[in-house]
Amino acid sequence: MNKEVEYRLVDDQEELEAARAAIEAADVIGMDTEFVAEDCYQPDLCLLQVATREEVFIVDPKAVADINCLWDLMVDGQRTVIVHAGREEILFAYRATGKPLANLFDVQVATGLLGGEYPASYGKLLQKFLGEMAPKGET
Repeated sequence: MNKEVEYRLVDDQEELEAARAAIEAADVIGMDTEFVAEDCYQPDLCLLQVATREEVFIVDPKAVADINCLWDLMVDGQRTVIVHAGREEILFAYRATGKPLANLFDVQVATGLLGGEYPASYGKLLQKFLGEMAPKGET
């Protein structure tokens, strides 16, 4: 887990295009969202994180006019999309495109289907299966 990863903040159209190109070229991506769901009818997306094998894109959906080009890539079936407890991620994709995430692999659901603890936090699964502790604040 000590691999150096390049983090790229996506807060303008130029960075969004770079993120789109990298994600489009990827065969597998990891994806997570941060959102506020309290006191609102639909959750408010505050942050989208997408990782390829080479870099991590931290997308600010409030700063970029339209991130639907990223959702389009996550529903087109051309890459595996890995999530952990991805219910809201599926809903965000569906609201943006009318389609659910394609080629989805949910780590939490897979663990449960294999007889493991369900639900289990990402940090707990990382510890159990890889013997690694996620740095504080990274789960």
